[in-house]
Amino acid sequence: MDFSVNNLNNEMRSHCVKIVIAGGTGLVGRKMVDKLIADGHTVFVLSRSEEKIISSNLTYLKWDPEKWQIPVAEIDGCDAIINLAGANINDQKWDASFKRIIVDSRIFSTRCLVKACEKMAKRPKTFISASAVGFFGDAGEKSCVEDSPKGTGFLPDLCESWEREASRAQDLGIRTVIARLGVVLSKDGGALAQMLPIFRWGLGGTLGNGKQFMSWIHIDDVVKALDWFLNRDKISGTFNVTAPSPVSNKEFTKTLGDVLKRPTFMFVPKFALKKKLGEMSQVVLSGQKVLPQKCMRFGFQFSYPNLHSALMQILKNS
Repeated sequence: MDFSVNNLNNEMRSHCVKIVIAGGTGLVGRKMVDKLIADGHTVFVLSRSEEKIISSNLTYLKWDPEKWQIPVAEIDGCDAIINLAGANINDQKWDASFKRIIVDSRIFSTRCLVKACEKMAKRPKTFISASAVGFFGDAGEKSCVEDSPKGTGFLPDLCESWEREASRAQDLGIRTVIARLGVVLSKDGGALAQMLPIFRWGLGGTLGNGKQFMSWIHIDDVVKALDWFLNRDKISGTFNVTAPSPVSNKEFTKTLGDVLKRPTFMFVPKFALKKKLGEMSQVVLSGQKVLPQKCMRFGFQFSYPNLHSALMQILKNS
């Protein structure tokens, strides 16, 4: 079902006061927790470490989704669940064991959250679950919108399964939003943080032929989008959460070099990346030109739609 922008503008929901976050200790999760606390919400973070009460409106609860251990009683009656759980796919080389961790950390976490919703006496009104633009696989220069077909390979298959698990919340009568995240830009973690030392040494350069597209988004816009989904009752379904101006790897490299005032004449050939990274090289050698069609149609305003301004803001005073 579609909704007009005019109808959506007045649908802010102010009564959402108890929010559960899985993956609240990750890069995006930490920023999201800070935002929700600042807005006066009560936040419960599901964590694999010990339980602890930080303040009257921030509590960490222990869970183990692979063992189906989740504190249902404590989160029963929450207004919303935000699912950002999942192992970092760039943590190590992709052998069979780590690929299993990548899959299980997403599938079991999402499935466990939906099962918890089934058991609640009072179910949440909203379920927001992350996915990724890897859903589209290596799409070349073709623009990908929300209803573009799934790609082929490990990451597209993972994203499809991940989204399928999240969509089961909708079958329970819960408003469900799936947020396909692009490459999140932050100096505190993720791809950009890994690139910065190399670029600052003047050793930055293109990867492969540099033609592969990179669908990026400033971390502040990720948090802004998640909060936007949270506060609009009529929005549901799958959304591409990427800046409206995807760039090629070559353009990204040049822009980052310009912002840092460093040369970017180096390049890493495809064969070297494949030898060094193995199957994980597909993350940097393949690309997707993803457009946030639904976010824009429903009136979401990006704070950083342009790569140069996004990088300037992130890297100021650094």
